[in-house]
Amino acid sequence: MSLLADILGWSSANLLPWQRDALRRLFQHQECNSQDIDELYAMLKSARGLPDPQNRQPIPLAAEHLPVQSAGVGVVVLNALRELKNVNRIADGEKLTFAPKGITVIYGGNGSGKSGYSRVLKRAC
Repeated sequence: MSLLADILGWSSANLLPWQRDALRRLFQHQECNSQDIDELYAMLKSARGLPDPQNRQPIPLAAEHLPVQSAGVGVVVLNALRELKNVNRIADGEKLTFAPKGITVIYGGNGSGKSGYSRVLKRAC
């Protein structure tokens, strides 16, 4: 089961309708604006027995609100780092090649470029 399906199942089992509405809004817009907060607050009060003059009803998170997952996405493999410019003291034309499967161990003396390559990887990944 995918993470999104897990989140949907968890919200259905554990959250109140107004909370599921808040989750839907976050999935659709990534943030709640002041109108969203006002509407959610009204739904919260309504769930606790306080009447809402506008009778707002929650729209809970459902499968159609989740992002579409593409099928058949392949694996991305980093084969090498090359043509780096202005990275520590790594010389032009230097290349670091990675094993297509398994682990690549990078070792060497001080000033050999280990930290420079790792900084590039840290920024990229």
